[in-house]
Amino acid sequence: MRELFRRYSDLRIAAYEHVRDEAGTGAKLSAAQELQGEIWRLAVAGVRKPDASPGAAQVLLPSLNEMFDIVTTRITATRNHPPLAIYLLLGVLCAVGSMLFGYSIGASRNPNWLHRLAFAGIMALAIYVILDPEFPRRGLIRIDAEDTVLVELRQSFD
Repeated sequence: MRELFRRYSDLRIAAYEHVRDEAGTGAKLSAAQELQGEIWRLAVAGVRKPDASPGAAQVLLPSLNEMFDIVTTRITATRNHPPLAIYLLLGVLCAVGSMLFGYSIGASRNPNWLHRLAFAGIMALAIYVILDPEFPRRGLIRIDAEDTVLVELRQSFD
């Protein structure tokens, strides 16, 4: 079972290292899911053995279930995005804000270029900061540091 945990951890780490390769990531996550099933079957068979400790099932199976649930939660979180209406509203707000800013600055005889550039930069930065966390493994705002826990856990298996 230890070897299965090692292979399972290796697959999970490999799946998150190259997320831009969606086919490879999907294949690694599928293989990890197959190992989950194998680990579960071995654990259930182990706690059903006559010489198994009576409390083994109460300790081992809920822990494994929680471990597998965390994986499902992580995968679901990466696939869960706001509805299209949110993105449309963001675009409309940017357009209306730009229109109002342009209207107010257009009335002045000597528009300040610094104000124009600052407004455009702040709008672009705000949009980027709002949208970038939707893909936490691809943009500038990343969660790669969270994978170190998985890597450290895998190293402890050796």
